[in-house]
Amino acid sequence: MVITASEVRAQLLPLIEQVNNDSSPVVITSKKGNAVLVSETEWESMVETMYLLRTKTNSERLGRSLEEAQTGDLYEYVLPMSKTSQRTKVSTHVKKVVQATSASPAKRKVAATVLRETGRKHQRDDQAGIAQKDKNDGDSY
Repeated sequence: MVITASEVRAQLLPLIEQVNNDSSPVVITSKKGNAVLVSETEWESMVETMYLLRTKTNSERLGRSLEEAQTGDLYEYVLPMSKTSQRTKVSTHVKKVVQATSASPAKRKVAATVLRETGRKHQRDDQAGIAQKDKNDGDSY
């Protein structure tokens, strides 16, 4: 929607309600320059996206994570739930997060990255625990 600054003055509150309801921006034109009215949620999403994509390395990492989440190229790891750990697939969690955040590509990328990095940390911790156990088992001979 494109609207003049004069028209905005007359209907500011309904416009604020509109951008919050349908998430579509309103372009405000004037002789001194144009502006865009967006909801706070959309604004925060844009700022978050710019922050996450500001470095090439982070942008590439997020892209790879999203591809992995979409292709299901993930692995199993132990997720500690209580005294007895239960095995679960990261892909199940990623799919739920991706579905829940389908309205925001930035949040979808972040969720996939967080889950991927969490999975890697757990995998490293598991490997370190196995190595320590092997070392301890070797000491007992």
